[in-house]
Amino acid sequence: MTGLDELDALRGREMFQHFDDATFARFKEAVSLVEHADGEIIHSVGVPLADGGQALMIVLSGTVRISTEVDTKTQVPVARMMKAGELAGLVSFARGGAPTADSRAVGDVRLAVLTRKKYDELKQSDAVLAAAVGLTIAKQLARDLRACNRRLANALYKGINRDDLPSFVRR
Repeated sequence: MTGLDELDALRGREMFQHFDDATFARFKEAVSLVEHADGEIIHSVGVPLADGGQALMIVLSGTVRISTEVDTKTQVPVARMMKAGELAGLVSFARGGAPTADSRAVGDVRLAVLTRKKYDELKQSDAVLAAAVGLTIAKQLARDLRACNRRLANALYKGINRDDLPSFVRR
């Protein structure tokens, strides 16, 4: 597959099922394709994106490793691997500001990118598409929260000390 055709392959996934054909076609027009080579840094914590804005990234192919912090005891970054169909950049996209995590390509990565500027334009010109994107973001955030809750419950069940948990969980 080439270009944004890979986005079509993701259409049947739960994250995008609420898009009708016309809305999905407009969504494809609103995003741009970005490619990253293996090991390339996509963005870094606290470093604004090139245009100073935020971007929602849909992984089309490859894997993006999201690292939020380094555990002080193990020196291992708390990470999540984002695969095809998943969204990255959600926190800074929703809250504004610079990225809150590092992201790096694991293997060659292709992303569909929707900038915050473009999304703000869509809210004014295409409310249906903006609402569909908002629902997609909400679905990913809900899925992430469920996964975090499971990890926390498993850690507590195993008797892991609260101090052993990443700081974002202890807050």
